[in-house]
Amino acid sequence: MPDRLAVLTRDLPVRLLNCSASGCLVETNVPLEVSTVASLTLNVDGRHFTDDALVAWCRPIAGGDARYHVGLRFVWTAAATPNTLRMMAHQLVAGVNKSGAEQAPGGC
Repeated sequence: MPDRLAVLTRDLPVRLLNCSASGCLVETNVPLEVSTVASLTLNVDGRHFTDDALVAWCRPIAGGDARYHVGLRFVWTAAATPNTLRMMAHQLVAGVNKSGAEQAPGGC
């Protein structure tokens, strides 16, 4: 029998701690295997931002009651569009004015 490709999916709530144009740091209550590919969706003020990401590392939080920090690296399967996390991060960085005060776009 030829090899078959299978995809397992599950929804997993995460807490976004940091995001840049290259990846994100999230917190979750389950460990994720390094090299796992995921689709990360963030809902901000009614707008959905989605990007494909690769688990680069996963570490338990000391004293965190089974919580984990997970480093996600964006996988460039397509060009960044306005609704990707990469573009959202770029817009947030661009919203920092010369005085250093953050001016998040769209009321984020």
